[in-house]
Amino acid sequence: MTELLDRRYCFAWTLAVIVLAYLIMFAVLPKESIWISDEGNRIMSVQAYSLNGSKALPDPLNGITNIPSGIRAYPKPYFIQKNGQWRSAYQLFFPWLASFVYSAFGRTCAWFIAVLGGLLTVLGTGLLARKLFGDDLHASLAMVLCAFCTPVWFYSETFLETTGASAFAVLSLWLLLEAKESKGEILKIFGCGILAGISILFREEGFIFAAGTGLAMLIWYFSWKRVAAYGIGAALAVIPLLICNYVDSNSIFGMHHFIYSHLPKAAGSFMKNQLLNYSFYLFLLCLPFWGQLNLFLPWVLLGSAGLAAVPKIRRPAECLFLSAAIVCCGASTWCNIMTPHGGVFIYQSLLDHVPLFALFLLCLPVLFRSDRKEIRFLTVVTLAGIFLPPALLNHDQPGMFWGGRHFLDIVPLLCILSVHLLLRTGEQLSRAVRTGGWLLVILSLAANVSGYAVLNAKRNFAAGYVQETAKPEYQVILTDMYWMPEELAWIHREKCVLLMLNADSLDQARPFLRANGIPKFHLLLGRNYRKITNESVQRTIDECDFKPGRYFSHPMFGFFECQLFECTFRKPSGPWKDPKPAVK
Repeated sequence: MTELLDRRYCFAWTLAVIVLAYLIMFAVLPKESIWISDEGNRIMSVQAYSLNGSKALPDPLNGITNIPSGIRAYPKPYFIQKNGQWRSAYQLFFPWLASFVYSAFGRTCAWFIAVLGGLLTVLGTGLLARKLFGDDLHASLAMVLCAFCTPVWFYSETFLETTGASAFAVLSLWLLLEAKESKGEILKIFGCGILAGISILFREEGFIFAAGTGLAMLIWYFSWKRVAAYGIGAALAVIPLLICNYVDSNSIFGMHHFIYSHLPKAAGSFMKNQLLNYSFYLFLLCLPFWGQLNLFLPWVLLGSAGLAAVPKIRRPAECLFLSAAIVCCGASTWCNIMTPHGGVFIYQSLLDHVPLFALFLLCLPVLFRSDRKEIRFLTVVTLAGIFLPPALLNHDQPGMFWGGRHFLDIVPLLCILSVHLLLRTGEQLSRAVRTGGWLLVILSLAANVSGYAVLNAKRNFAAGYVQETAKPEYQVILTDMYWMPEELAWIHREKCVLLMLNADSLDQARPFLRANGIPKFHLLLGRNYRKITNESVQRTIDECDFKPGRYFSHPMFGFFECQLFECTFRKPSGPWKDPKPAVK
């Protein structure tokens, strides 16, 4: 009994420490700023649902005629104007759900939804590992890997739905293994399908996860009753979504998928673009000193992993694979920490921030030779979740992302399978592979520590211009930085924030504002990103009392450096009468 209690306490204490760590890291981050504009998009939708029960966003230009073509209220492509109303093009389940929390408990609790999703993902990982291994120590290690060695940590501190999707995904697998050959098996599998369906409501990758689970069931746990129960459960959650999507966008996958699929694609053949997609989303590393290495690394890893399956050359192939993976992932982590971009832009591959992916890739034969059907089952689900998404993505449309966010549903499985490989495979793995595996664990931890550091720096940097523009003297704000309207999401409703689209947009905006009785406006301009011309700024200086304001900079985020300028129209000769402002 004492031994059982100790094992139970190991699991409980590990979870408690993880919860405490997540709460502390959540508490120290500013709540008025965000990581990426995608969060701002969600926040605006949350506020819309909270205040008027609708996805319609407020339009500061509503009812005004002769609006210049060079300014607009919301940036493209993920804000659309339909039937005269602005709305988000992203899947709206998460903002709709978060709006209830926001209305009842405020902004901080709305932020906490992602933290809760991350903690549930970690708990689901532990429960699944405990069911699989029957060992609380190994289950605790799986939780630690998931909590601190994967992007679950990072995305738990963002206002996004990624951790919610991964939580329901991993919990669905736990329930599936709990159901296997137990009393009420079919009913539990039906519940498993519902959980997988809820994951789809959060993010589109849930379709791939559900398909991978269904495929694994067909291979390893085939039974018409099981498959039907799983499918009906998932359909119960998803069919209403598909109907709403079709009515809304003429696509069952929703407005976001419709817009994303119509974005410009890279020039070249279909095969070339698919190879680039796989390289970009699976293997691309932060190696600015020798970027060409990224062209060869996937082939080195895949080739040596294949050769490792040949008994006569297994050891040399393993050494080549692990050397390439450890050296390149280590160099990438160092660059992510030391270089100015801080891993902000394109370095979002699975390998870059989950080096444990390399261990999984090398040990696929070992996993498929396992005498445990559950291990083979999870391997199939993981393979589907890794190798299907890149085929549906577009490497020519990167954003300010971090880590393999498209793979978050299967990240818990990578952690569980890594624990299995490192601690439970006996003599099937050589000492070199085990040593290399533990080094990859350390690199995964280092990569995600650096990720939280970059997130913390960006949030604190962005908090500066959000706090400044929240002051009452800032009412009309013009910017040509396409991400800035969403960066100001928490205060967007209180201000008139207009995006300048073209080189002459400022020249268009001045007479428009003056004609609508706006005596003063503020410019928020970037140092290293500019749409409007310097000549148009000079004409503004000639026409207005031009007063430089606060400058915002950070050594890691040179691209985002910006400055505020106060522009007050000079009164014409004769008496000046301020007209009633028409722009609110």
